Amino acid sequence: MAESYNGKLELKSEGEKEFILKEFLLKYTRFIPWVFLSIVACLILAYTNLRYAKPIYRVSGKLFINKDSRSKSNSGLEDIFMFGDNINLSNEVQILQSTPITARVVKTLKLNQAYYNKGNVITSRIYGVEPFKLAPIKINDSSKSFSIAITALEKSFTLYEQGNNEVPYNSEFQIGSGIFRLERDSMVPLTIFNTNEFIVSYQPLESAAGSLVGALQVAPVNDQSSILLLSMETENIKLGKDFVNEIMMEYGRMNMEDKRKISQITIQFIDERLDTLKEELGSVEGNLLTYKEKNEIYDLSSQAGLYFDQLSENNKSLTEKKVQISILDYLFNYLKEDKNHFKIVPTNLGIQEPTLGPIILDYNRFQLQRENITRTTGQYNPALIEIDANISKLREQLLETLRNVRQSYQITESDIQRQLDKAKTKMSSVPSKEKQLLDIERQQKI
Repeated sequence: MAESYNGKLELKSEGEKEFILKEFLLKYTRFIPWVFLSIVACLILAYTNLRYAKPIYRVSGKLFINKDSRSKSNSGLEDIFMFGDNINLSNEVQILQSTPITARVVKTLKLNQAYYNKGNVITSRIYGVEPFKLAPIKINDSSKSFSIAITALEKSFTLYEQGNNEVPYNSEFQIGSGIFRLERDSMVPLTIFNTNEFIVSYQPLESAAGSLVGALQVAPVNDQSSILLLSMETENIKLGKDFVNEIMMEYGRMNMEDKRKISQITIQFIDERLDTLKEELGSVEGNLLTYKEKNEIYDLSSQAGLYFDQLSENNKSLTEKKVQISILDYLFNYLKEDKNHFKIVPTNLGIQEPTLGPIILDYNRFQLQRENITRTTGQYNPALIEIDANISKLREQLLETLRNVRQSYQITESDIQRQLDKAKTKMSSVPSKEKQLLDIERQQKI
């Protein structure tokens, strides 16, 4: 009885399953066409996206930030043409991503002029293979952007703005934005483009630089390296390559220009000091010659020579310290004068103070940034407010540091003066004529 009962249950289960399957098919069969149409629509959308989407390329380059490695023995006039060997990579990254250097690149590559080819579906920018170049003769308002829609023909073009008025290439034409000339490049055939419809766009230099300043990404290769990786995502590979390469070229040029400016001010200061020393030397040499002829003195005793060496060494140290103090006074007065508040400070003038050098380096860097921004965007740029505040703060730090350094130099000067007085006491044993001769020769050698 148990087997018969189990058999009936199994036949009943199969019947229920067959009934449920039929019910499911009858219920959902009407949706099959919609499922098929959805699949077809997704395939069409995927094909369209792959066919017409603009590909994005990543262009990158590496820039080596050179750190000057100089030994202590290599300090001389050649130091005038170098910055310090401490380079802050974060500062260099900010410089590379700044508007001033981007504006220089835009100006060099003329990226404020853009050329577009209108396709059947999308409009793409062309770079490096432009069939013509826009030559502005007169721009009514250079602070405003504008675009010119044209239809290019073999020997002429038509202007959409003037109702498809036909204009020959290389001839002047006038529109609302100004007077221009479209110069045809015969080496670029029109057949390589999708259509003959083009758009020529113009932007002010600052506006074009502002639109590109965020496109460049700069980061160190690793924490221990002084190599920076510059990268840019772009639709045009050649445009990206030229932009990254020119950024690195302009960075090198800016560094050379900054060093040249500091060198010119330093050399000017040295030249002024040399003129004064030449006059003093000529006077001392004249006195020496007159004294020797008058007193018929041609040689010194060995004792006088020994005292002279000691006296000369002390006097040399004293003179060096006085020169350093005079340089500190010059720098202090230079910073205090209103006309020099936005000028760079001369460096490498013989003041070897670890507390003074970094402050001067940062002060000059802000001054150069201010000059670049003022030259490219004008004196009303909001970024100047922060830079001026930093310059003012660093100027006060410089003045305070100069006071402290001068005070320490004066203490050293007093100590050297005491040693010099002792040496002069020893010189009192030297005969009067020889002593006077030593004084004159000592001034000459100094």
